[in-house]
Amino acid sequence: MLETLIKLNSSRVGHDKMVRSIQYACKFLAAAQSNPQPTKNLESTLRSARKLLRLGTAIDALYSSALSIRHPDLVIRLTVTLSRIASAMFLFGDHLVWLHSAALIDVNLA
Repeated sequence: MLETLIKLNSSRVGHDKMVRSIQYACKFLAAAQSNPQPTKNLESTLRSARKLLRLGTAIDALYSSALSIRHPDLVIRLTVTLSRIASAMFLFGDHLVWLHSAALIDVNLA
């Protein structure tokens, strides 16, 4: 079990999975508590931590879309490339929303 935890902890995806599990456990515990505010605060902090851990993943998604352009099959090339570009766009927007909510940048919503 310890080896599995160490292996999981050694990657960005593993960190996200562990923090997400704790975050959802907090949601579950908050629902059963008479005073759920401390647990909700922890869940909110973990949510922000997950967003911070994902910072920069838009660049990885965009880079992987450039690599998928070389696939020989046209259908696979189009679907994989467009999927990765869409993922990069979502992550970039998600980064902007998080940076705005953390008051690091000002996003004009008008």
